[in-house]
Amino acid sequence: MSGRDFKAFVASARSSDEDTLAKKILLLGQGSMKYKPVNYEKLLQITERKKNNANRELQKLSEFKKKKLEHKDRNLLQKHQRFWVEYYHHLEKERKRLQIEVEIAWSDVSKNSAFANYSKETEELKTESAKSIKEFKDDYISPIYHLNANVKHCIEKLSNQSDNLNHSDLLEPLRKELIRIKLQAKETSQSLQHEQEMIQLELKMPSESAEAPDVKNQYSDIGIPEEAMLMEWPNKSLKEAILQEFLSLDNQYKERLNQLKEQHQQILKSRLGDWSEENHLQFVMLREQYPTTMRNRRKLLLDRIKRQLPTISVLEFDKHERWWIEYNWYHERRTELLHSWSRSRNELLIKSKALLADAWSNNEVIKAKEVAIRQQERLCQELHQKVTIWREQKLELLKLEEEMATKLRENEAAKLAAEVEQEQRKRLAAKDKVTAYKKDLEKKRREQEEADKMRLTELRKILAEQAVKDKARIEYRKEEHRKKIEDRRLAKEEVIRQEIEKEARLDRLRQKVEVHVENDPLRLLQPTEAYNAKTAYAQQESELQDPIFSVYGYTDDKILSDPRYKVEAALRTAGLLKSDYARMVLSTVTPLQPPRPDQETTMFHPSFKSI
Repeated sequence: MSGRDFKAFVASARSSDEDTLAKKILLLGQGSMKYKPVNYEKLLQITERKKNNANRELQKLSEFKKKKLEHKDRNLLQKHQRFWVEYYHHLEKERKRLQIEVEIAWSDVSKNSAFANYSKETEELKTESAKSIKEFKDDYISPIYHLNANVKHCIEKLSNQSDNLNHSDLLEPLRKELIRIKLQAKETSQSLQHEQEMIQLELKMPSESAEAPDVKNQYSDIGIPEEAMLMEWPNKSLKEAILQEFLSLDNQYKERLNQLKEQHQQILKSRLGDWSEENHLQFVMLREQYPTTMRNRRKLLLDRIKRQLPTISVLEFDKHERWWIEYNWYHERRTELLHSWSRSRNELLIKSKALLADAWSNNEVIKAKEVAIRQQERLCQELHQKVTIWREQKLELLKLEEEMATKLRENEAAKLAAEVEQEQRKRLAAKDKVTAYKKDLEKKRREQEEADKMRLTELRKILAEQAVKDKARIEYRKEEHRKKIEDRRLAKEEVIRQEIEKEARLDRLRQKVEVHVENDPLRLLQPTEAYNAKTAYAQQESELQDPIFSVYGYTDDKILSDPRYKVEAALRTAGLLKSDYARMVLSTVTPLQPPRPDQETTMFHPSFKSI
């Protein structure tokens, strides 16, 4: 292997020994006898080992993802738990506050003699309830505790007795008692469930009809108040104007209430927004647990809804939430209008009383002085003008309140829409990122396939050209070798001919000086028995030490002693084999013996393309 070939080998080295060996074979030409056949079983084992390592890495990655999801779920549950505890403490405080208020109100009611009978009935109900609870414990709870004690006693007795005894006498009473308690518990559960349904129905009926008295009472105080009708006015026109003001105020509020009801007619069709009562109550409770001021409120609320109400989708939740906001806004606005109506009527009545006092004082002055009749009329007109101005101011105030309420409602709706839109944008952005990542992977895979195909085509072309050149060189080498063998053969024949001529001349000389005496030269040249035994043993030992096959390539010791191999192994161990530093170092390392000039390759000549 020449220096250039070694540089090319280092530049195209792979991460594994199998790839390096294949690359050497490609560089030195096909059909080379310097390398052993490929061990495909070993390659399969290496491939299987790499597959197993990759599968283990994928399994670790999946476990990591699973642990990450579990950690995220655990964090969400901790947040839910923290808010639930805060809400629980809030409800506990409200319960104590209401209990204190009920006790104070009950103490005030019990002091009143008018409610003495009611107080007595309540005490009787409490006593009867405590008695019922005690009877329930004695009849249903105590037998269960007794049965538990009997079972434990029976188990202890059975463990102390031998196994060959018959235990049916001990177990049969317990079995009968257990069957009786089961039947009794079933009947009790059914009766309690029926009683619970009846109580819930009784409690629900007043709540469903609670709105009717409000609707009825909202028009009970309309019209001209009886107190205003009984007032004696000195001026009939002023009385008519004041009374007409009451009717005008009622008509205005009636119109506004009817208009509010028409605007929310679609919402008022369903009392619970087409949800069941249980789901609606859970929705209201969860919405109260998560205040609007907290961060990530909507994310936590949606997660809690999915856990507690898995049958409810996100769209249904958004629709019901919008309905609930509109429903609450309608009732709040309606309550505000009713309070404002009552407040305006009271203010108008107080104003009428003040006007009546002023009118009577002025009337007394007029009666005392007949001359001041015109002044009285002027005062009445001024009073009428004041009432008109007050009415205009009141109308303007009501209009401003309605505009502010409408703006507040629009802000709430815009805020909710912004939250929903932001959530949708996040989902779309995540989806776009995943799609772009998949497209990028597919594009890279196609580019790699195209590059591999072009590389394979180029290698095949270069190897085909090199094979043609190698074939011409082999034919040339064969011809040169044949000529060399022929020259050697002719030279050997010439030497043999000269030897024959020499021997002929020596024979002629021997014949001239030959002694005609009988001799035995073979006897002198024959080996002895000891020499024959010694040479036979040495020949046998040398045959055993000879290699089985002839070696035409490089041995392991020769390859391992090459400094280029040692430097390459050190760089591979350090992980620097594919760096520019490794290429620079390997280009300066020389072999133990310089390559022969006739072995210099032209494969990497500038006239050829580099691989």
